[in-house]
Amino acid sequence: MTAGSYIIIYARARLPKDQADYAAMATEMERLGPTQSGLIEIDTIGSPHDTGITVCCWESRRQRSPAGGSRI
Repeated sequence: MTAGSYIIIYARARLPKDQADYAAMATEMERLGPTQSGLIEIDTIGSPHDTGITVCCWESRRQRSPAGGSRI
Protein backbone atom coordinates (compact mmCIF):
# COMPACT_ATOMS: atom_id res chain seq x y z
CA MET A 1 0.00 0.00 0.00
CA THR A 2 1.11 3.54 -0.70
CA ALA A 3 0.91 6.45 1.75
CA GLY A 4 -1.86 8.83 0.71
CA SER A 5 -3.69 6.21 -1.32
CA TYR A 6 -7.37 5.30 -0.98
CA ILE A 7 -8.47 1.83 0.03
CA ILE A 8 -11.77 0.10 -0.74
CA ILE A 9 -12.59 -3.16 1.01
CA TYR A 10 -15.17 -5.58 -0.36
CA ALA A 11 -16.45 -8.36 1.91
CA ARG A 12 -18.05 -11.46 0.47
CA ALA A 13 -20.17 -14.33 1.70
CA ARG A 14 -21.19 -16.84 -0.95
CA LEU A 15 -23.76 -19.56 -1.09
CA PRO A 16 -22.86 -22.91 -2.68
CA LYS A 17 -25.28 -22.22 -5.56
CA ASP A 18 -23.30 -19.02 -6.43
CA GLN A 19 -19.89 -20.66 -6.97
CA ALA A 20 -19.86 -20.68 -10.80
CA ASP A 21 -21.16 -17.11 -11.14
CA TYR A 22 -18.70 -15.83 -8.54
CA ALA A 23 -15.75 -17.57 -10.23
CA ALA A 24 -16.66 -16.03 -13.59
CA MET A 25 -16.95 -12.53 -12.10
CA ALA A 26 -13.68 -12.89 -10.17
CA THR A 27 -11.88 -13.87 -13.37
CA GLU A 28 -13.32 -10.83 -15.17
CA MET A 29 -12.30 -8.48 -12.33
CA GLU A 30 -8.75 -9.85 -12.36
CA ARG A 31 -8.60 -9.28 -16.13
CA LEU A 32 -10.01 -5.74 -16.01
CA GLY A 33 -8.32 -4.53 -12.81
CA PRO A 34 -4.91 -3.74 -14.30
CA THR A 35 -6.53 -1.67 -17.06
CA GLN A 36 -8.16 0.76 -14.59
CA SER A 37 -6.46 4.14 -14.32
CA GLY A 38 -5.22 4.81 -10.80
CA LEU A 39 -5.43 1.24 -9.50
CA ILE A 40 -2.27 0.53 -7.51
CA GLU A 41 -2.97 -2.93 -6.16
CA ILE A 42 -5.73 -5.48 -5.61
CA ASP A 43 -5.49 -8.34 -3.10
CA THR A 44 -7.99 -11.01 -2.11
CA ILE A 45 -7.87 -13.35 0.85
CA GLY A 46 -10.30 -15.86 2.30
CA SER A 47 -11.84 -19.23 1.83
CA PRO A 48 -12.24 -20.28 -1.79
CA HIS A 49 -15.72 -21.57 -0.99
CA ASP A 50 -17.52 -19.10 1.27
CA THR A 51 -16.12 -15.91 2.88
CA GLY A 52 -13.34 -13.44 2.22
CA ILE A 53 -12.30 -9.87 1.49
CA THR A 54 -10.86 -8.01 -1.48
CA VAL A 55 -8.81 -4.85 -0.90
CA CYS A 56 -8.29 -2.35 -3.73
CA CYS A 57 -5.71 0.44 -3.42
CA TRP A 58 -6.23 3.56 -5.58
CA GLU A 59 -4.05 6.63 -6.25
CA SER A 60 -6.91 9.06 -5.58
CA ARG A 61 -10.47 9.18 -4.38
CA ARG A 62 -11.68 10.35 -7.79
CA GLN A 63 -10.16 7.34 -9.56
CA ARG A 64 -11.81 4.71 -7.40
CA SER A 65 -15.22 5.17 -9.02
CA PRO A 66 -16.73 7.16 -11.91
CA ALA A 67 -18.64 9.41 -9.49
CA GLY A 68 -15.77 9.78 -7.05
CA GLY A 69 -17.31 7.34 -4.62
CA SER A 70 -19.04 7.97 -1.35
CA ARG A 71 -18.22 7.32 2.26
CA ILE A 72 -19.98 4.50 4.06
